[in-house]
Amino acid sequence: MRRAMKIRYEIDPHNRLVLKSGKPSPLKTYRAVLDGTFKIDRNNYLIYHIKKPSPVRSRTSNGASPVFLDKRLPQQIKLKGSWSLAKNYNLIYTLDKWQNQVYGNRLILKSGFMNAAEDKLIFALKKTEGRRKERIYILAISGSWHADKFNRLTFLVEREPLGHKPIALKAGWKVNKNNEIIYRYCKEGMIRSVTFKGRWDIIRKHRLFYSLDKSKDSTFEFRVGTASYDKRGNLRYQIGIGSSYRKRLKARLVTLFGKWKIDDKTGFIFEMSYGKNKIHSITFGASIKLNKDYTLEVDLKDRKNRPLGIKFTLSRTFFKNQAKAFISLIKERSKLTVIAGTGFLF
Repeated sequence: MRRAMKIRYEIDPHNRLVLKSGKPSPLKTYRAVLDGTFKIDRNNYLIYHIKKPSPVRSRTSNGASPVFLDKRLPQQIKLKGSWSLAKNYNLIYTLDKWQNQVYGNRLILKSGFMNAAEDKLIFALKKTEGRRKERIYILAISGSWHADKFNRLTFLVEREPLGHKPIALKAGWKVNKNNEIIYRYCKEGMIRSVTFKGRWDIIRKHRLFYSLDKSKDSTFEFRVGTASYDKRGNLRYQIGIGSSYRKRLKARLVTLFGKWKIDDKTGFIFEMSYGKNKIHSITFGASIKLNKDYTLEVDLKDRKNRPLGIKFTLSRTFFKNQAKAFISLIKERSKLTVIAGTGFLF
């Protein structure tokens, strides 16, 4: 039985698919540039839609006339492989052992900006059409966002039936004034940024959680150090983030901006603004001790009343208008317990 001829693929500078013979031969080789566009299917396989299917010709080393290898190419070419990210943020697609593909054949797509949305990793591709006319279109890889053990932003690519393959963003990330995660990277000499829109939660000791909007599966779980707070009551955490390809943790300070409130039916509330009238709150339980000078020693607890490792002393001016009523509530007691979501227990 005659084996199918192996085909090697590559991407030209204009993001067009190029077909080549799998192994160079002194008798017959071929190379064909196909005009078309890429897309990604629901299994995250790469598909190339050919604009004008046409025969592929071979080139012979003895100068004979070229011959047609196939009558016509199909409307689209499906390629099976896995995704990764180059240092310059171009997309890399490495082919699997499947049909006439050459195993390990790497295709590099020259991508423009990068973005993230819910359960997608998004890239822009440029394509030259006609007389230097450029067209930009989008490729979106499906999966979910998480943090790896180095606290790097990591995208897990859905891939059936082989499970998930991670793509880690190499640079560090920060939190802006709207409490959103910002990832900055350098592409072609320009600093670009990706904004991850979501909300924070604190439900375990030495952990910070950030869940992306409109997503059920994408949540970053960051390992953090001891929490502190500044003069305005903003929470601060020491965090180590893997940097570059060395995976070396670089210490950073992450600040969560918000305002503290007390609710006798709910507990301690840390109210956070995410911009454009978008406000979400984190509710805590606490063990509270009232000192002689009317300062409060607070030890925050999670929803199961377990210590979160967040301890601080608050003055009576910290809660502004709420302080007087709160201190009156506990002035006859040296200690008070607050259960998150339930309120005060005496």
